[in-house]
Amino acid sequence: MLVPAMQWVHEAWGLERLSVASMGVILVAYPVTTTIYMAIIRNHLFRSTFLPGLVDFESRVGVLSFFRLRLTNLALLMATLGLALPWVRVRTARYYADATSVRISDGIEQVIAQMPPEASAIGEEVAGIFDVDAGLT
Repeated sequence: MLVPAMQWVHEAWGLERLSVASMGVILVAYPVTTTIYMAIIRNHLFRSTFLPGLVDFESRVGVLSFFRLRLTNLALLMATLGLALPWVRVRTARYYADATSVRISDGIEQVIAQMPPEASAIGEEVAGIFDVDAGLT
């Protein structure tokens, strides 16, 4: 038993047309909503990541420009049957790099000066020779 509104749609369009229309809405809405979500979340995460007084991160991914990038990347992948995947990944990485900035304050020199000198890699290489798995879990 269908709800009266659904009954009208079913009688007017038929189940097949309704299924095709629903799939069309999903195929259009999914890329749009995921692009909006990805841009907003990335901007928020970078804005929330900082070391007080030392480093601030910023991301300026625009929803429309990011959607345009994803749409053209999809068109390239479809036109080249996937052969443009390396180029698409480089385009995306370049877009992210252009939209990301890091502000470093003057106090970072003091933090770097307090760091211990670099340790040698002999211990890690000896562990590799004896196949010793020393990991932090």
